[in-house]
Amino acid sequence: MLHSCAEYLTHTLYRHCPLSEEKRPVFVYGFELSLSTLSSILSIILLSIIFKNVYFSLLFLYIFFFLRLFSGGYHAPTYSRCFILTNAIFVFVYLLSEVIRWYKPLLIPFAILSCISIFLLSPIRSTKHPLSERLYAQNKKTARIIVSIDFLLFLILYITGMPTRYLATWALSLSAVAIMMVITLFKKNSTRRESV
Repeated sequence: MLHSCAEYLTHTLYRHCPLSEEKRPVFVYGFELSLSTLSSILSIILLSIIFKNVYFSLLFLYIFFFLRLFSGGYHAPTYSRCFILTNAIFVFVYLLSEVIRWYKPLLIPFAILSCISIFLLSPIRSTKHPLSERLYAQNKKTARIIVSIDFLLFLILYITGMPTRYLATWALSLSAVAIMMVITLFKKNSTRRESV
């Protein structure tokens, strides 16, 4: 269904704009990716409405989606699996933040370890979507700036008394990004060992 929608949007675009036929697969892929991301964002916002806390989803989306754009990490092999995985991570972060918020001192180590991991590992190279060296260096710089700003904001909000529920969401969303990066590294290392 996602592919059919992407094909329809591409066909509509080509009807109204004079574009090179060679680029058609690029537009189809772009629409597929955009629709997949949009459906994940909308479902997360819908889940947060069910949980009666929209701010939670906005904080999660800001950290998880925005940081992963530049840091990389594990990507599911299909759009449907990506949708399920992203929503599962959101629900897990929500449920865990409800528990860990009662242990406020744990949030600082979570945030520190996650930010250090993201800072050192960014960006994770993807074999399916390789980056040029210039873009790799640019993503590394951007990811490091974003994670540094996120950590500083977290510390400021921690010190100024932001509600612990949101601090827990912040720390655990950073942890989710770091874990997705580490999973990718483990998968790459295990693939290398199998091929040797």
